Amino acid sequence: MSRPLGGLGRGLEALIPKTEEENDNPLLVVNMGDENELDNEKVSSLDSDKSSNVDVYREIELLKIQANSQQPRKHFDIEGLEVLRASILEFGVLQPVVVRAIEPAGYFELVAGERRWRAAQLAGLLTIPAIVKVADDERTLVQALVENIHRQDLNAIEEASAFKQLLEDFGVTHNELGEMLSKGRATITNSLRLLQLPLESQKLIVSGELSAGHGRALLGTDDLVVRKNLTRQAIKKEWSVRQLENEVKKLAKSADKIVDNFKQRTAVKDASFLEVERTLSEHFSTTVSVHNAGKKGKLEINFATLSDLERIYDIILPK
Repeated sequence: MSRPLGGLGRGLEALIPKTEEENDNPLLVVNMGDENELDNEKVSSLDSDKSSNVDVYREIELLKIQANSQQPRKHFDIEGLEVLRASILEFGVLQPVVVRAIEPAGYFELVAGERRWRAAQLAGLLTIPAIVKVADDERTLVQALVENIHRQDLNAIEEASAFKQLLEDFGVTHNELGEMLSKGRATITNSLRLLQLPLESQKLIVSGELSAGHGRALLGTDDLVVRKNLTRQAIKKEWSVRQLENEVKKLAKSADKIVDNFKQRTAVKDASFLEVERTLSEHFSTTVSVHNAGKKGKLEINFATLSDLERIYDIILPK
């Protein structure tokens, strides 16, 4: 498995100020490597700077974080958590959770990011990157995260994940996020759509083997198997974005032609059976339906009462 990659966490310590005691603390330099052990001797207590009104970035043991009791969402989709777990195993935790310090000292409560926290546990991680929220102004924290997106050299998947965090964790709308980032609403939406790609495709975008343009081209088909096959062909044949778009369009046209041919054949068959239905309905003085299914089918003759059934029986098999 490739080494997990850091996301918004990279350089976040430059954005969220540290206390004087923490200035040389290596734990504030984000390194989402394979080892997730926390050196407790190097973790300075938050109590050492109670007067500080800034948010602190750090790695925190998962077992020292508890869910927010005020969180209205109590049930999480297992399948969705499994998908996120797979993403974490592949890329690491791309976005930090947000927590606040609680009693006893050294423990925290989630403010935002419970899905990432739960998925990280499923992935077997020991720690998770977190922002320890000290300031009460949530808007300031949102603005800090937005500024971090501007500052960091994020790849397309990391950027999309950052957008998703702001939308889900803080209730920011697409329009508000677009204004904060000086980007159009469509740009935000198209970026988020990249997260619909299979992990295999996302990984190739992160590594630079595919561009975000390739990713958007793949979204031209809803068939997951086709997406995977096209991804492999694009890498093998070194397709440009335009070439990949053309291949997607070819497949779409081919699929449309198959559907059109089916509709035409079905329409002809339906028309040919209408006369049969009309004739039989008149003959039996009841509703008769013909259902065609290729070379097979069925004939339905309706009857209102048992005596009506007997009447139809006598017509079919006269005495």
